[in-house]
Amino acid sequence: MVAYDQRLVNRAINRLCKPSDGDIIVPQRRLAVVGTTSFDAEDVNYIPVFKDQVQLMLERGADLVPAIRQAKQRGAYMASRPLVGAGTSGRSIARTFKCFDHKESDNVDCFVTITGGKATTLRMMARRPPTSCATSLASRRSASPRRRRCSPTASIMRCRIKELP
Repeated sequence: MVAYDQRLVNRAINRLCKPSDGDIIVPQRRLAVVGTTSFDAEDVNYIPVFKDQVQLMLERGADLVPAIRQAKQRGAYMASRPLVGAGTSGRSIARTFKCFDHKESDNVDCFVTITGGKATTLRMMARRPPTSCATSLASRRSASPRRRRCSPTASIMRCRIKELP
């Protein structure tokens, strides 16, 4: 993705076609960001920024908003993310995410892996692991019933958990 030093759009501009390189411009604070690219990486811990991809973002971005040609490049960056699902290539795999509860696969309580996703699903992704753990804890609580006794002490609540008879 390539960021330019001017906010040239106030809303995301997208080609509305099959996903391809450089098909979207997104306003980000005082910047315009052109993206994205997709390719298979050998080492997901280091994804270099390739000059030809930066040039491609400029050309494809200028097709949508010609003023990008006069804007100054503020930065270029790459990131990797795992894609979850079936498909033959990165572009054909849905940008969904999956939450794996290790209780089901490895019999480990309250251990969750979340993978996949994209920037627009981050909040939804952040909600899933706590919900999964809470569900797991609730099922454990119902197996061994407990009662909480709370008493206000110096403006904080102190709770003691006691086993029910």
